Amino acid sequence: MNPAVALFPNKAFYGGKLEPVGLPHQLETDSPYGDRVQFIPSQPHTGGGSDKCNIFEARLAADIAVQVYNRRPDKFDAARSLGIITPYRSQIAMIKKELLFARFLCSMIYW
Repeated sequence: MNPAVALFPNKAFYGGKLEPVGLPHQLETDSPYGDRVQFIPSQPHTGGGSDKCNIFEARLAADIAVQVYNRRPDKFDAARSLGIITPYRSQIAMIKKELLFARFLCSMIYW
């Protein structure tokens, strides 16, 4: 995991005790897509159903994925250009649905 990506969980959950191994992909600093980690606010989950699924976050994630792809489609590499992290399977399914709805090539992303 790239150190910029690992920084938040390292501080929030591990008290800064995690150390990067130093593999080549962990040392990459140049990203044509901007910051490697972004926290973007969205509307809170409202209504019934599970708190492990938020349609507003799923739509936002899909919209951002399309923007990232459209910014540099010639440089987009599904294995390296974009990662969406969510701990819940139901949220993963909702994001996939929103990506398909946005007509984004879901097959280009590894889940």
